[in-house]
Amino acid sequence: MYSAIIIHAPIRGGKTETCRNIVDRCLKAGIPVGGFISPCRISGDETVGYDCVEYPSGDAFPLVKLGVPDDDWLQYGSLKYLFSKSGFKRGNKILQGCIDDSSLVVIDEFGRVERNQDGFYRGFQYVAQNKKDGVYMIACRGDLIETVKDYLPEVVEKYIFKASEREKIWAKIMSLLI
Repeated sequence: MYSAIIIHAPIRGGKTETCRNIVDRCLKAGIPVGGFISPCRISGDETVGYDCVEYPSGDAFPLVKLGVPDDDWLQYGSLKYLFSKSGFKRGNKILQGCIDDSSLVVIDEFGRVERNQDGFYRGFQYVAQNKKDGVYMIACRGDLIETVKDYLPEVVEKYIFKASEREKIWAKIMSLLI
C-alpha cells in the first residue's frame, strides 16, 4: 500500500515551491514522478492565475484565471477566479494515467473545489483508490487537512507536514521509497 504525504500552508505559503523542490529532487535521484504542480502567475503584486505543470513531461497548461466566464471557464460561488473545465479534465487524466509508472504522484493542490467533489476530485480519488505502492503527495491549505485525510482510504499511512518542512518531507519520502 502507498503512503500519503500531506503538505499544508496558507495561500502563497510555499506549497507549490515545496512540491516543485521535492519533485525536482526525486527526478534527479531517478525516482519516477507523475501528477502536477500549479504555480501561480503574478502581474505586479497580484496573482492573475495558475497553470498546471505536468510531470514527467514538464508541459504546462492554463487552469485558473481572472476574467469573465465563457464556455471553458467556470466560476464557483463567490471565488474570484475562473476555473478551466478543460484544465480540470486534463489534470484528472494525468492523475488517472500516472499511478502505475510513478513512485511519487503529486497533486498541487487539493482545494475547496475538490472538497466539493469537483475539479481534480475524480483524479484524486482514482489515485487514492488504485495506487498500489509508493507515495502520494498532496498539497492543501490547513483547513482542508482533515478532508484530505477523510478522502483517503483508512489503511493508508498519512504524514502531515508544513510546506516549510522541506528537509523533513524529503527525508520521509526517501525512507518510504528506498
